[in-house]
Amino acid sequence: MPRCFWQVELQPSELGFDEATPPLISSERSQAEAKPAYRGCVIQGPVERQFLYATLLPVDMMPFGYLRLRPVVLPLLIKDGAFVLQDVDRARRAGYLHLAEWLEKVETEWRARRGEHVRLSAIQWLDYRRKLTVQRPLAQWDVKDATPWANGADAPEFMYARGDTVDLQLGTDPTAPTDRKEAVLGDLRVSIGPFQGKPTAVVYRKVAGDKHPKAFSSGVVKGYEMESVVVLTDAVGGASLPRVEVKVDAVNRRTIVEAALPMAALGVTPKGGTTLRADFGVTFGNKAGNDTALRTYWSNQATGLVSDEVFELKMEPANWGTLELTE
Repeated sequence: MPRCFWQVELQPSELGFDEATPPLISSERSQAEAKPAYRGCVIQGPVERQFLYATLLPVDMMPFGYLRLRPVVLPLLIKDGAFVLQDVDRARRAGYLHLAEWLEKVETEWRARRGEHVRLSAIQWLDYRRKLTVQRPLAQWDVKDATPWANGADAPEFMYARGDTVDLQLGTDPTAPTDRKEAVLGDLRVSIGPFQGKPTAVVYRKVAGDKHPKAFSSGVVKGYEMESVVVLTDAVGGASLPRVEVKVDAVNRRTIVEAALPMAALGVTPKGGTTLRADFGVTFGNKAGNDTALRTYWSNQATGLVSDEVFELKMEPANWGTLELTE
């Protein structure tokens, strides 16, 4: 699939622009690396921001991290827990007129450069064999690990410090200062790991209205209190339980964790256009599977410390990234 159709960058303007429909243009990299048939192909124009995603190219990847995320236009909407592909007609009927215009330009270039023998549209080729729509837009981690999904915690609340877990940190109050150094009301951390062989989700809140306090200590800090620490099923009274699926591939040293977390339990009221601070990551256990030896996150890069259970537990909202909810 020609990258010039989908890999984009912001087109600067001295007059500014509407953040809801940012002006985009095929990225310089996609043009420079285009195959002969697509040299000189440039798509430009505004697109509704809910169709902007981020991707990683192989050149951007490195062990346990990445160099940069690159913006892409993808004609996908999330509906009923699945990706729904938008073509020109669907986008126009739904009122996404800028996306529809972008897709029209893409289809015109596709037909002109592929010739009359082309059987699939550019949109169909983008989702060939459902490589996009087969994916599930849930919280998902794909972890490469020499000792996959091992954790030696003697209580669920200590899993984050005793081996393999996946982690979601979220600020549910969109009005909270983005540069806050400490967690405030609405900030939470969800740690998911194997407790006694069963996938278990624990929610930590430094500041909470409904208090279930627990104190944590280390060699440096004594009595660091989280005002609420609960297993997620307890947090919602068993009425809307999280669904966590874990697939462990010991041969290929890989774990896939997929979680459907009830928004009500996290204090989130889904509303399109809402922007929240968030981060997600992974803790890796040692070879014995009883202690955390490495922490790596999407946004927070200050995670080198693995010898102090209090500092490993603390949330750092100033280092989180931005998450936007869509319709």
